[in-house]
Amino acid sequence: MSDLDNILTSFRILHEMFADRGYDLTTMNTYSDKEIEVIKDASGYDKGSNGSIFQIRMNSNMKLIYHMKSKYMKGELQKFLNSIVIEEDEITHVLLVFKEKINSNNEKNIKSLIAQYNDKQGTNVKVEMFDIRNLLFNITKHSYVPKHVLMAKEEAQEILDKYSIKNKTQMPIIYRTDPVAKYYDFKAGDMVRIHRASTAIGESITYRYCV
Repeated sequence: MSDLDNILTSFRILHEMFADRGYDLTTMNTYSDKEIEVIKDASGYDKGSNGSIFQIRMNSNMKLIYHMKSKYMKGELQKFLNSIVIEEDEITHVLLVFKEKINSNNEKNIKSLIAQYNDKQGTNVKVEMFDIRNLLFNITKHSYVPKHVLMAKEEAQEILDKYSIKNKTQMPIIYRTDPVAKYYDFKAGDMVRIHRASTAIGESITYRYCV
């Protein structure tokens, strides 16, 4: 598929993901495929063979940034992020989608940039990062992926009491980097209920602690 095809497909998957998270989709619902293409082209995307970086406003406090360059350039993205968080004070959530998977050092650099801004401004801007190839399908709709549900604190405590578990850390774990955990944005400390189909009993339920 072309880069444009990947962008449009990933945007639709992100729409499903944000709906499952319960985000406000009012602004996102207004974008047509053609409008997204116009935004991409206006960024200068087609003026160079190395792609470009462009942004889409998702709601009142969230920006989606597509980094469609084949190589990650720290200084270039840093300038782009600075313009967003400095010029638009209401932004509290930035989601980055990369054409190519970035390494752990680059991921740390991006998080460090946001952390420095938060410390300086006394804000709490959150950043998430995805490889666009992981947004070309909805992982939660795969037949082998069981249903994951974030548990309320009260429900989680009931389960701990039921099984005489003194601390959530004694539970089996799910990592925040797990694809399903990233999809739902599970956070460290969350308890997750997992429903699996069972030929023997119809459905089995297990629990995981997010770390």
